[in-house]
Amino acid sequence: MPNIQEAKAFLAHSLEFYAAFERTSEYWVVGDQIRSAHTPAIVCLAFAAELGLKSLHLIERGKYPRGRDAHGLVLLYKQLSEETRYLIAADGVPLYPQYVTPKTFLDYLTDHDQVFSKWRYACEPGEDLKANESFLKKLVQKIHSIAQHAIENSAEEDIGAAVSGRSRLLIK
Repeated sequence: MPNIQEAKAFLAHSLEFYAAFERTSEYWVVGDQIRSAHTPAIVCLAFAAELGLKSLHLIERGKYPRGRDAHGLVLLYKQLSEETRYLIAADGVPLYPQYVTPKTFLDYLTDHDQVFSKWRYACEPGEDLKANESFLKKLVQKIHSIAQHAIENSAEEDIGAAVSGRSRLLIK
């Protein structure tokens, strides 16, 4: 049974972390140096993705995965319905040229699975921190769009119909 009220709260929180990402990803000049808050920006963006995926779980099932691995984007993604996974993955691979073997959406998601957990402790030695900001931004924007559409159409008896309506919009 969908939990739309909690889904709205998770989506709102995700939108706040996305706004925080936008603010912390700005650059500024101090004397003769250019500064940024790149690490907090990536943490905010990754957490926005996690909260957004959990919002989709609340829309679909009324609950979201909890526990030790509940920050993992792949787990959160794979436990969504097939239709929602399709909507998220559609056009989800960065468009700029790659200098390695082309990757699938799931390859990119796997590369970013633990970004939130790892980047929170960027100060710890030994971590090889990588994140594709373009991929994460596009992912979060898609998740927000899908969740907002489903919430707006949640008056329908079947929440699947709300998500399904979104897929018909994308296919046109």
